Amino acid sequence: MPNRKPRASRRALKDKNPSGNAANILAGKVLDAAPSPIQTPWDSNPEKENHASLSQTRTSPKKSAKAAASKKQAKQKKTQPSSFEKELEEMQEKLQAMKLEKEKTLELLKEKNEILKTKGEDLAMKGREQDKLQMELKKLQKLKEFKPTMVEMEMEMEMDMDMEMVRSNQRRLGYCCMKNARLMELPIEILDNIYLRLPISCLFTLRCVSNTSKTIVDRPCFVTQHMRHLLSAQSTFASDQFMLLDYLFSYSYRRFAFTPLKYDGVNAALKRSEDCAIVSDIVSTKIDVSYSLSFVFYNLFFFQDHGYSRRQPYKKKERSPCFLVNPLKGEVLPLPTTDIEFPYSFYRSCKEWYGMGFDDITSTYKILRVSGDEDSTVCQLRAQIYVLGTGSWREIPSVPPRNLSNNHAFAHGDQHWLLYLPDHSSCNNRNVLSICSFDYKKEEFYSTIPLPEHMQSKYTPHYLVLLCLHLLNLKGSLAVVDTLSDDYIEVWVLKNYDTKEWRLDYKIEKATVRGKLINVTCCEWEYGIFFTSQEMSESNRITIFVDFRCGSISHVNLFPPKGLLNTSILSYNGTLMSLKNYGKLVRPDPTTGSISV
Repeated sequence: MPNRKPRASRRALKDKNPSGNAANILAGKVLDAAPSPIQTPWDSNPEKENHASLSQTRTSPKKSAKAAASKKQAKQKKTQPSSFEKELEEMQEKLQAMKLEKEKTLELLKEKNEILKTKGEDLAMKGREQDKLQMELKKLQKLKEFKPTMVEMEMEMEMDMDMEMVRSNQRRLGYCCMKNARLMELPIEILDNIYLRLPISCLFTLRCVSNTSKTIVDRPCFVTQHMRHLLSAQSTFASDQFMLLDYLFSYSYRRFAFTPLKYDGVNAALKRSEDCAIVSDIVSTKIDVSYSLSFVFYNLFFFQDHGYSRRQPYKKKERSPCFLVNPLKGEVLPLPTTDIEFPYSFYRSCKEWYGMGFDDITSTYKILRVSGDEDSTVCQLRAQIYVLGTGSWREIPSVPPRNLSNNHAFAHGDQHWLLYLPDHSSCNNRNVLSICSFDYKKEEFYSTIPLPEHMQSKYTPHYLVLLCLHLLNLKGSLAVVDTLSDDYIEVWVLKNYDTKEWRLDYKIEKATVRGKLINVTCCEWEYGIFFTSQEMSESNRITIFVDFRCGSISHVNLFPPKGLLNTSILSYNGTLMSLKNYGKLVRPDPTTGSISV
């Protein structure tokens, strides 16, 4: 037998299927070495799949749980990069939005800087205009300088303080206008509509703010439009401004001084107003010439010569011109003398009545003159019309039925006088109290406005009745104030001008002023009416204000309380009318500031 080689020492065979712990250790090592398995073509081999399935069948449950956990961790690691990318995209979108907001903010800041720059330039320009205005005011103050007495010095000091207050108000209004500079960029039609709604005091202030506002307010078409607005039935502007007219007479010297006033209802006093008149003094040195105030048409004061009848009125060379005064603009316009001839019988008895109105058809201002013999019982009246801006008077055929009175008012576009007229309807032709009117458009007299019926039957013809009845314009309507009763004051208003319908609007107890309202002047103010007398004696001079809101009656102290002998307190409504457009004005004296007529 052949010899056999000796066997090597036998080794223990490894288990073909390892135990559970060994399998788990082996799987962990494989997973750690390859955390993200990569699919290879071998993996896709069906034989491998069958082998894997066979091997999985042979694995234990613990091995399958470990494999599932490892797969879940691998999926989580795959999803982490995708969530980071989403956050990055969101951050980029927010950054882009912030860039857009930054660009918009920069554009807004640029626009605001341009607006501020424009406003700064406007402020600088307005400041230069205000400086020019102050220089003009100083020049006007120098024109008013004259040798004053001690009383006049005190008045000048108060006037300077008031002028400073006016300038401060103008500066404040100018600042407001500069803050709203775009207002002037509106169409001119809208600006006109806005300006028409403002009080006249605001319009005068706007004239001083800028050249643009002054040009708009001073346009002739706007001035005419403003006058039509004041005369319209819709206008309810009451006279809210007062003027103190001081007379100083001597044989060879006449002086009129204007002082604007305002009513202080708390202290029941009339004080100097902030709106100082530019024309303060009018002087006449003509011998035997006696000028006096005839009427007030808004802010135009008309003066006529009452010494005319004593200087042979039938001679043209003896006639002195009448003149109009606009104290708010410093204008005095002399009117041409009339060439009408009077008979010699009119010597020392010639009487003239005047009135003024606005013809809205031709947009002209007309002055009416009626002349006649005051002492004659036969009506020998002649009427003339002067259109402002023309060179002469024009006689018209229409005359009133009898001599006119000083009890008159302008309302509804016509002039009205309170008269005793013959009643042709009765058999005895008795005189009845009525109103005679003049139409400025037709240039004709008519007497178709009867007074309330109780006045016609109650008051018999007597001169005292005309002293206790007062005709006036009350907020655009014709009104009659009856003070003849000892117990009350009645105010009758013509509500319907076409049907001539009167209505009792106010009835106020007057026990506190019983017997004092005779031979006084009645005027309108903002909240009612007021009565004032023109007595030479200071003890007999009264000024009484009636407030329609509460029916109160107040005795008012006059400013200044002493030193004035003959005064008149008048109410007026301002207008934008300028007399320089209608003739040659009288220039003031450069040394005294007064105007000689």
